[in-house]
Formats: sequence, C-alpha cells, structure tokens
Amino acid sequence: MTVQPQPAAHSGYHLIGFDATGKRVADVQMALSAVHVDREYPPLELEGVIPAAGVVRIAIVKAGVTLVGRHASAHRPTVHLRGVPSVRHGAAKIRWRAADADGGRLEATIEYSADGGHHFRTIWIGLSHGLARVPARYLSRSAKARVRVTVNDGFLSATATSRRFRSPGSAPYVKIISPTPGTRVRNDASLLLVGQAFDDRLDVLSGRLLRWMLGRRLLGTGAQISVAGLPAGRHRIKLLARDIFGRVGSASVVVNLRATRPLFVTLRVPGKVSRKAHRLSLKVASSLSAKLAVRIAKKSLGSFRVDRKLRRLSIHIPTGRKTLKLKLTLRSAGLHTTVAVAVRRR
Repeated sequence: MTVQPQPAAHSGYHLIGFDATGKRVADVQMALSAVHVDREYPPLELEGVIPAAGVVRIAIVKAGVTLVGRHASAHRPTVHLRGVPSVRHGAAKIRWRAADADGGRLEATIEYSADGGHHFRTIWIGLSHGLARVPARYLSRSAKARVRVTVNDGFLSATATSRRFRSPGSAPYVKIISPTPGTRVRNDASLLLVGQAFDDRLDVLSGRLLRWMLGRRLLGTGAQISVAGLPAGRHRIKLLARDIFGRVGSASVVVNLRATRPLFVTLRVPGKVSRKAHRLSLKVASSLSAKLAVRIAKKSLGSFRVDRKLRRLSIHIPTGRKTLKLKLTLRSAGLHTTVAVAVRRR
C-alpha cells in the first residue's frame, strides 16, 4: 500500500519507530490539530506517518519524555462482514464479526462506496462491537453500493468488503437555522427564514429545490428569504427540500406572530371624478393581509382582500354633483384602521 509521506510539522511531538533490537529506525515530527467536540474542551489530535518495514514498536515522545508507546501484537486481527446493511425507518445497521487472538481491544472504521468500490468515504468510527447504526442518508442511493469494515488493534489491521448491494438512500436532510422555535415577532415585521438541506450524497440543495410553506401557502424559495405581513397567531412554518429523485425531506418551526394594526402602505385616490362617472379606480397596498371595506356614509361600496402587493380596485359610485366622501377601513385580526377621503366632482 502506498502512503503519503509525512508533511512537515513543528509540533514538538515525535513519532518514533523501533525495530526488534530496540534500534530507532524512524523519527518524524507529528502534525498537531484541535478537534471540535460539542460542550467539551477541544482535545488535541496528533498525526504522524513512518515506514512500517521492520518496525515492531512505536512511541510518541516530547522533549525526551515518552508519552505513550505500543508494541506490535503477535497476531493480526480478523474481520468478516455479516451480509449487507439493512435499512429500516431511516436507519442502517451494519454487522460484522471481528477477533483478535491477542485479546486486545479493536477499533472499527466503516466506509461506504456508491460506485462499486472505486471510491470510499468514512461513515462511522468506534469500538468494534459487531454492530453499527448510522442514518440511512449516510448510504446514498446506489445500485452498486459497497461497505468496507477495517478493524485495528492499534498496530495491525484487517479489512473486509461487502458484495455489491442496492442502497435506497434517504430523503434530504433539512435544517431550519432561523427563526428559532418559539420566536415572537410582530406580524407586520420582516421575518428572516434561513435553512439548509443536503441530499444523501452530501450535495447542497438550493434555489427552487427549497420551498418555505405556511400551511398550503408558498412563502418563497431558496435557502434564505424574508417575509412580512403574515397572519397573526401561532404558526408552523415548514421548509421542504426535494432531491433529483423527487424525494422530499422537511423541517418545521413554530413561531408566534403578534397582531398589529393594519396600515395603508399605498393609497392612491383620484382628486376629481366626472359627475357622470359610475366607477372609481383606487390603488391600495396594506402592511398586512387585510379586508378593505369602502363606504359612503352608511352605504357599502364593496369589500376587498388586500395585502402588500399593490392592487387596483374599481368601485361603483353614484352619479351627481356632490363631493364623494369615502371611508376606507382595513381590518385584520380584530384591529382596524380607517381613512377618510374626499373626491370632488367636475
């Protein structure tokens, strides 16, 4: 097996190899990096590569002090796969048998290939207990999938590769980043919706493949949108993600939208109208989805649904010389705003 040479490092930690006589046959400085662990102080990871030929013992040394060492075991471990992975309820189970004649603890690494074994990626690492459970999305959809299990005793390793099998994969993984659950905002304020989604090949889904929904109402598409004027109340907003196979994954978040008084964002009324005119044209946009009622004195001239989108409305008016005194009332969630407008006759 060809191994990449050890890159230059200056950590002060040395990986040293010894032969059967105790002679030092290899010495390299190890690469040092911090590993992220949630809610824990980050541990340090050391990595070093030395030629394996003739090496029967290794040690990690710093400033002349041996921190840890390990001898080669007398026997190489063995491993055998127990069939192909089983997938059920969004989880995959991978089973194997491993043994070490020297009685040592074994660590297992599981890799997955979607192209018949040409390329593998690691999907699980842990102590070898013969069973690993991983999300089904780790085994992307493929008609020529394979898994490979490698066990090692800290010095020697063994590998087993499955036959080809058909992996169903899974629907996209979806996460809503903003808003957070229980967010409370005014329903006339802009609400930022941010999410992300990945298919089972770990490709990012974006654009029209992401749909934000409020009930059956489409709020918009894409990883990030801003919406305003939503109805007041407690609502569940969903983010739906569709992959190339038509599979849909979803995530949702509940937000509380506090009712506010609807306002006229735009109100355009002609200053004059012909005394013979039967209809009057208005242009209206509201800060919220609301019901607009138009009246002259106590007579209703009609009601309309309006929102932030500018709408042109046509209302029936009486003929005559008298100035039209209109009352326009917006109502939403029990709150209202009324504006009086006068239109002269000519």
